[in-house]
Amino acid sequence: MYGPAVSLSLISPISIARRTAYLNAAIPHMTLFSASAATLLTGGAPGKTILVAAVLNLLLVFTYQRAIAKGVSEEIATSLIVGLTTSLSVLALYFLYKKTGYSGLVAALLVGDPLLVSTRNAVISVTAASAIAITVLLTWKEQIIVGIDRDYATARGMRTSFYDYVYYVLLGLTSIIYIRAVGYILLHVLVLMPGSIAMLASTSLSGVLPVSLALTLLSSSMSLLIGLYIDVSPVGLIGILMLFLYVLTNLMVRTKQ
Repeated sequence: MYGPAVSLSLISPISIARRTAYLNAAIPHMTLFSASAATLLTGGAPGKTILVAAVLNLLLVFTYQRAIAKGVSEEIATSLIVGLTTSLSVLALYFLYKKTGYSGLVAALLVGDPLLVSTRNAVISVTAASAIAITVLLTWKEQIIVGIDRDYATARGMRTSFYDYVYYVLLGLTSIIYIRAVGYILLHVLVLMPGSIAMLASTSLSGVLPVSLALTLLSSSMSLLIGLYIDVSPVGLIGILMLFLYVLTNLMVRTKQ
């Protein structure tokens, strides 16, 4: 539960600063297809599945970005990639559910269930969260500069392409590692909502990451406790709490103005 919270809360502010809303809207669709297709291709073998899924997801992310670099508009690129991956995901999930008996996996991919994640996946989750946190902290300043003013970053001699690759790899790998825990549906929320709230609540860029992390951990803890108490999915509650925090933060900011 906390692995996805930490990782996505750190990447979300970068997504907001880079203004990659179309990519962030498409990434859950790419991830769902990559995870379901990889399970079919590998027969569900744990190590092979996550490796194949990661490769597929990164290929989709970089194909999407390459199309935009070649002049395809973000709207068209997003429509094409979402339409393709959604259709293929339905086919893959159908075969997983009907032909292989992976009904539990299908449910986890769609709605998530962090309480059913295995010890092996928990270790991967914590390790990945640590690696992601270190990478974000080491490249945070550069990512924000590239996102806010790419021309200025280029004039300063920054390797903008390198930081682009770092961001795309982080987004592609993080989403594939945690989709079983948070699910395809909530992935839409966690990719953008923490960063949006943090940008509203913070008075400086240096405070964005701590605020995003704190809000996400708070939402995760509260949803887990409430979910266990009333016997509902904690994953679904995170989205509701995030929305509540966003509305509350927005009202507080408007009141101060």
